[in-house]
Amino acid sequence: MEKIDQNLAKTFEVYFKGLDTYLQEAFEYKESEEIWSLAQMHEHVYSSGYTFFLANINRCLEGRKGQMGGKLTDAGSYIFYKDGFPLKTKYQHPEHKKGSGPVIIGQSIETYKKGMQELLIALLNKISEAENDEGEYKTEHFVFGWLNAKQWLQNAEFHIRHHISQMEELVKYYKASKSV
Repeated sequence: MEKIDQNLAKTFEVYFKGLDTYLQEAFEYKESEEIWSLAQMHEHVYSSGYTFFLANINRCLEGRKGQMGGKLTDAGSYIFYKDGFPLKTKYQHPEHKKGSGPVIIGQSIETYKKGMQELLIALLNKISEAENDEGEYKTEHFVFGWLNAKQWLQNAEFHIRHHISQMEELVKYYKASKSV
């Protein structure tokens, strides 16, 4: 899984560079009520990294809250074939589609400078365990089907990388608001 190691480092580097350059005003700026701020987007990436991706990696490695075997959906097969999510595609959790997902409250830039570094380390620390896992025990993803620990790790990187385009879009909204 040398590639996942490199992909994670490369992906997180984009976040670290952004966090080193954002003004707090830009980080908190919301284009509209329906569009996240950079702070909210970072909170989503950070919290889902722990409560969704790492949690499912651990469940697979520990053999709990899942099952032996299971298949990917067509969407799951596609993202692994393409090594990431298609650009501009959004996969919403069913609770978010119903409008009952959690309210995301962003924290400070400094919080994410530390937190994103910790998340990267936590994900990197799972690589050898995932490599050594037989991959038979799986937990279910609401869109992609049944994933093993290695697939959850790859999916975490896909998810985090996917939000880079959103990050760029949010920065453009802020810059446009200042040129008016």
